[in-house]
Amino acid sequence: MPVIKDIKLTSGIPTGISKLDRYLYIAEADTLVQVFDISNPHILKGLGSINISAIGGLNISGRVLFTLTESGFSKYKILDSFTVEYMGSCYLPIPYDFKSEITTDENYAYVCNGNYFNIINISNSSSPSIVYTDHDYYGFTSLAQSGNLFLLGRRGNSLLLLQNDLVTQVRRKPSLAESFALDQNYPNPFNPSTVISYQLPTGTLVTLKVYDELGRLVRTLVNENQNAGEHSFTFNASNLSSGIYFYRLSAGSFVQTKKLMLLK
Repeated sequence: MPVIKDIKLTSGIPTGISKLDRYLYIAEADTLVQVFDISNPHILKGLGSINISAIGGLNISGRVLFTLTESGFSKYKILDSFTVEYMGSCYLPIPYDFKSEITTDENYAYVCNGNYFNIINISNSSSPSIVYTDHDYYGFTSLAQSGNLFLLGRRGNSLLLLQNDLVTQVRRKPSLAESFALDQNYPNPFNPSTVISYQLPTGTLVTLKVYDELGRLVRTLVNENQNAGEHSFTFNASNLSSGIYFYRLSAGSFVQTKKLMLLK
């Protein structure tokens, strides 16, 4: 039979727990991230705290800690058991009841917070960006993942099954492309970020630029020599207004333009 071995008081509501080596990291709402040593299976030994004002949820992947703070979805590199280094964040609506869940894979974080389910590209170490958001009237309470399928629990006594093709696309291993190709951005329409992918059969100078409807240059995303293979870039348009834009890939003699739509 299960036996209670220890109980510890916390400074705030525990909103997320994750393990790294022999340590437990616990996000406590509106306070700090607490650290416990669990090497002794009979005692929760409090070691101290990390100066992160967590609001909801916590997940550790490798030596990177993800949580929700006042800045939004934030990531930190764990240097040692009590020292972290801020890496970046992106805005997320804050849940009113601290109920949130965070799971991650190699390239994406999946966050249920209040009435929102978000998919966040974390492949860029310093600039996480939202690639998908779903708002639900009832609100989400739980999250489970199997491959590219997500099961979301809802407060309205129901379940939502979501297929996420981003997982399949990202897990495809880079390989030498047979020809130049520019993919349609995903998601499209988007707000505020979208992923633009392309393939190169040989190494060459690559430029990837975004233009408005009048043909004026809005942003240069890529301007460098790149190796053969599959490449992608997350375009964040948070400082642009809604509308139709065009992105153009130039690689050697290959030039192709596609349309994207920003909806705010």
